[in-house]
Amino acid sequence: PDGATGQRFQLVQPLSADELYTQTDLDLGSRQLERFMWQDMDTMIWKKALLVANFVEYEALQVNNWGVFKCISRIKAEEEIWNKVVDEIFEIDTLLKREKQLRHLSRFVKDVFGIKMVVGDEDQARRVHAFLESLEFSDSQLRSTGVPVKPETKRIRVLEVKDYLSDREGQSSSSKSSGWRALKSVVMWWDTTIEIQIQVLRNYHRERERITKESHSEFKAKREDVREMIATAQPLFRFYRDLLQWLFQTPAADHPASSPPVFRNVLVVLDQ
Repeated sequence: PDGATGQRFQLVQPLSADELYTQTDLDLGSRQLERFMWQDMDTMIWKKALLVANFVEYEALQVNNWGVFKCISRIKAEEEIWNKVVDEIFEIDTLLKREKQLRHLSRFVKDVFGIKMVVGDEDQARRVHAFLESLEFSDSQLRSTGVPVKPETKRIRVLEVKDYLSDREGQSSSSKSSGWRALKSVVMWWDTTIEIQIQVLRNYHRERERITKESHSEFKAKREDVREMIATAQPLFRFYRDLLQWLFQTPAADHPASSPPVFRNVLVVLDQ
């Protein structure tokens, strides 16, 4: 969004193989914004935009047996990460009545890294998910991409699966009330927690076009409203968020860009 009005826009940029393999998703998004400025028509001042989220899309060049149209990877922007941590500390999800806690994990940021796979129909989604559960990388595959050969890199370990696809005969309804449908999994690979969504093409297009409530934009806006309500009622919530933002944005502990936020009876000490 822009820094003054909060309006959001989407910037699309093709990537070379060199850029893709030498930079992280987050760096790619940040570098694109470094080249981009917008002009405030009231003050005529040129300003920088802020990164909300960035995605790398991989398009299928031809029809394939899995029915995969595209894969999308993303890393949460810094603002999303520190907000997510504070949300978990203050259990904000219980206020929004959305189940976001994992049954098998202690609470922490569980979907900083994410992959979405877009397929033709529900059956293809389930086939792809079953394939991922049984997927095993060979030693040569790992070495060719610079990944060490270890038990935790050879297989994906599935930690959580939530089925939000269309109802199947003989099964109770599991789709979200918003209409958003996907197979949503949390997996562990190479000591990293990754969220994987497998979504049907028609649902993906409706989400992108924002013609139904499937888009998460409404949920995010509601979450921001709740954050502000909590911050007003509980100043400690705002302090936690400001503190995490300061930690994320401080370039180095020995050369801080600014002093840490303050709160009564709280002393912030950085131990080098």
